[in-house]
Amino acid sequence: MKNLFKVFAFGAMLAASSSLAYASPLSGTVTVDGGTGAITPATLSAGTTSIAFGGSDEFTIGGTGSFTATSLQAVLPGIEPVTFSTTFTIPNTSGNTFAGEVLFTFNFNGSPEVFTVTSVTTAPNGSLIFYGTLGSNPGNASFVLTPDQSANGSFSGTLTVTPTPEPSSLILLGTGLVGAAGLMFRKRRTVKA
Repeated sequence: MKNLFKVFAFGAMLAASSSLAYASPLSGTVTVDGGTGAITPATLSAGTTSIAFGGSDEFTIGGTGSFTATSLQAVLPGIEPVTFSTTFTIPNTSGNTFAGEVLFTFNFNGSPEVFTVTSVTTAPNGSLIFYGTLGSNPGNASFVLTPDQSANGSFSGTLTVTPTPEPSSLILLGTGLVGAAGLMFRKRRTVKA
C-alpha cells in the first residue's frame, strides 16, 4: 500500500510541476568560425584566465537540427553573424560552476539567443569547453573553442544544444503514473473483497 501511494504521489507531482518545465525549441549543433586576430591569448591552457575577442565579425557556418541555414535567417546562405563579448573572464577551468557569464549572442528566427557559460574545462589539446545555457532555450549547451594551427588568434568551435523535456511530456508521464496507481488500487480492493 505504501508503494502505491508513492507512485500516486510521484505521478501527481510530475503532472503538477510540468508548468515549471520548459519546452525546448532548439536542438542540434552550430559551427562558429572566427576571423584573424579573434582571440587573445592564441594558445589556450588550464591557466588561461580570460579571452579577449577582436572587433572583426564572427560567423556561424551551417548547422544541424533546429540550426539549419534556413532557420537561422542568414545574412548570407548558411552564415549568421555572432557577437562575442569583448572579454570573457574564466574564473577556473576545472569544471566548477560559477555565476553565468555571456560568451556570445546570435540571431535565431528574428530573436536574439544568448549563450551563458556556467563552467569551463580544458581539453588535452588546449581547447576550452564552455558549458552553460542558451537564452530562452533552457536545455544544456556546450561550446568547444579551438585555436587554429597557425596560432594567430583565429578559432573554430561547435555549439551543441541538448533539449530539455517539454511540459506536455511530463504531464503525460505524470498522469500515466496516477492512472497506473489508480488501477493497482482498484485491483487490490477487488482482490480483498
